[in-house]
Amino acid sequence: MELLNRIEDYRKVDLKRVSESELFDLTLKTMPCLSISARDIPADTKLFRVRRKQKGAQFKRKTDVWYPESKYVTERQRLNDVGEPILYTSLDKATPFYESKAKIGDSFAHFEYVVKNGQHIQATSVGMNEVFSQANFNGQGNINNRIIEQFLHTEFTKDVGIGTEYLYRISIMLAKNFYDIPHCDGYMYPSVAIGKGINIAIKPDSVDKKLQLTRVTNLVVTSITDNGTIGFDEESQATSIDTLGNINY
Repeated sequence: MELLNRIEDYRKVDLKRVSESELFDLTLKTMPCLSISARDIPADTKLFRVRRKQKGAQFKRKTDVWYPESKYVTERQRLNDVGEPILYTSLDKATPFYESKAKIGDSFAHFEYVVKNGQHIQATSVGMNEVFSQANFNGQGNINNRIIEQFLHTEFTKDVGIGTEYLYRISIMLAKNFYDIPHCDGYMYPSVAIGKGINIAIKPDSVDKKLQLTRVTNLVVTSITDNGTIGFDEESQATSIDTLGNINY
């Protein structure tokens, strides 16, 4: 009950006004024990992302489908602050459409990346560690840990709209101060928009070193279902991606 009361008070914090140091101290007080584990994403694993575009438009340079330059990161996102680029990807083809709130008739570029041969991505897992933790705590500890994991799951799947990006302050602070363990390439967390989806946000240095762009498909969404199925009409597909970063159609 003490833990539940602490989390309830934590949810009431004014994220528009609280300082970073106050938020950090309050986090330590609220959740004195966090279960932190990393998942290994092996070589040849495919990762996916979409970018909204105008119908018929094509992205011609690799820089258009990579993480953005710092100067273009002007709003907080789930795991990065203003001026801090990161590449948001998913483990399946459909989840990025749901994350982007795709609608029928919308046009997207769909990107496929692969973890390079001889490399792997170490992603710290957030809000997905209940089973992993069961062997590390006693009965009461497991109950308390489950409460914390459910709070983290909710925090990292919070639907944040335009103008309320300050609500990301908790997930950003947690990632930077608690989950950025040694050799961390990025963070794995549940999908905001579709429960079975899993997202991986990857740091820029790890993207450059460990990922390769393998496919770009331009498409128009024709159907969306609640079970994770996307229908689309293909506009065009890249025929090659050369060593200079040019995407050819």
